[in-house]
Amino acid sequence: WDVRYVTDKGKALTLERLFLCKNCDVMAEQGGNRARLKGPFDVEEEIDYVFCPGCLEDVPEVEAKLFAYRCAKCFLCPICSSLLQTQCVSEGENVYMFGCSFCKWESSSVGITAGEASELVLSRLKAERNDPLD
Repeated sequence: WDVRYVTDKGKALTLERLFLCKNCDVMAEQGGNRARLKGPFDVEEEIDYVFCPGCLEDVPEVEAKLFAYRCAKCFLCPICSSLLQTQCVSEGENVYMFGCSFCKWESSSVGITAGEASELVLSRLKAERNDPLD
């Protein structure tokens, strides 16, 4: 069955392609003559939430724009663009680095290490703000 509904613009669309406008629905109940069914080209999309593609946490839109649409804790591998993980190099010395579980790249190979995991993240955030191509 191919059931189609006609929008106010005269287009026949299937149910999964339609939008119901709550504002227009209220106007129609009050005696208005506005249409209630909208097609994909009759509506303006609005982003309510931004999610980090790495960890899927919701991120405020201002923060998302600041950190290239990801959260402040997620960093991408410079070789394969996979998500980097914070790893402890040596438990006795407390040396932390970023490591890629896909291509096995390690940040220690370019001298990026820290004494604590939080220091490592903060140092990379400061470096990104100073030089976004770093």
